[in-house]
Amino acid sequence: METNHSGKKILVIDDEPDFLCLIEARLKKENLQVITAEMGKVGLEKIKTDHPDLILLDLMMPQIDGFAVLGILKTNPQTRKIPVIILSARNTPENVNRSVRLGAHAFIAKDSGFDYLISIIKDILANPDRKQELSA
Repeated sequence: METNHSGKKILVIDDEPDFLCLIEARLKKENLQVITAEMGKVGLEKIKTDHPDLILLDLMMPQIDGFAVLGILKTNPQTRKIPVIILSARNTPENVNRSVRLGAHAFIAKDSGFDYLISIIKDILANPDRKQELSA
């Protein structure tokens, strides 16, 4: 059955190749287009060329971390409206609060499970202007 999120582009920025493969396979089962980037800098370049509808962003990456990527996205008029979900193993109150301040739409712990992640992605794609409740 065709859904309103079918064909939407999701950019996943994470420095763990195994995780990227896993999440790419799961998102493709939901009829989403998936673009991956193993570094924040590469992710910023892919945003310019691929124009994603939503970004899944890890926090802890070498060179440029997820907070820096989020800050760049939310201060740029061309990218500030792209919804960003922080997807991190470091779900501390400090990281959640900082993500909120920088403009994240949601913060999801990596161990929350794919069903939960998919439900949040679908909700944000259907309502891109509404932010989720964020909590650690």
